Amino acid sequence: IQVGAVLDPPQAVADPLRTRHFGGGRWAVFCHHGPYHFLFQSWNRAYFGVIPALALVPRDADPFEVYVDAGSDRPADALRTLMHLPIH
Repeated sequence: IQVGAVLDPPQAVADPLRTRHFGGGRWAVFCHHGPYHFLFQSWNRAYFGVIPALALVPRDADPFEVYVDAGSDRPADALRTLMHLPIH
């Protein structure tokens, strides 16, 4: 499992942390609404339903999630997560 943070401006990090740059290109972005433990359902729907239905092709790069409401007091059923899928 990998976790991350946005460093703005970019800066050096100390061991054992590492920096990673997500390159440019096209990204399909989906918004998952609800508890984090149901995220797998949204990933499955995106990769095996929506992406093929739109004739999009996944790119060989790592997807990532942005937890919009992390650390907030929003109820679990109101949480939002942005899922970024690399596509050609």
